Amino acid sequence: DYNDIDRLVIKEWEATRSNKCCIVDFSKTLFFDWDSMYYFSGAYSLEEINKYLGRKVDSFTDIGDRVVFVNNGDIIRHYEWCKYFDGEPQGVVFSVNSNTFSIDKNKAIFLVQKKKNLYMLSFYNQ
Repeated sequence: DYNDIDRLVIKEWEATRSNKCCIVDFSKTLFFDWDSMYYFSGAYSLEEINKYLGRKVDSFTDIGDRVVFVNNGDIIRHYEWCKYFDGEPQGVVFSVNSNTFSIDKNKAIFLVQKKKNLYMLSFYNQ
């Protein structure tokens, strides 16, 4: 389900009962085996993503951001979503200074801040 990341982040937000921010550690909240996470903004084409990963992503929507989880070189999960909406933005977005990043499982910790119905994830520096 492409909304798993949204549900996970919202659940963590609600569990903190905070109006300011919360921390989401994907290594502790995602219950499947993975060792690396890759983020691609909607600026990346399927061809660019496949070249970057060195393996083929089968499912693709051309207008969305995506996260790909890899374990031992195999794509395990792939989520994509569109962050551009008519009207007020909502859902989860990665608020980083790059159109792409990769991160090891043990470093996949994000600060979540909320603005109305938009949950913005940025890198958490301990």
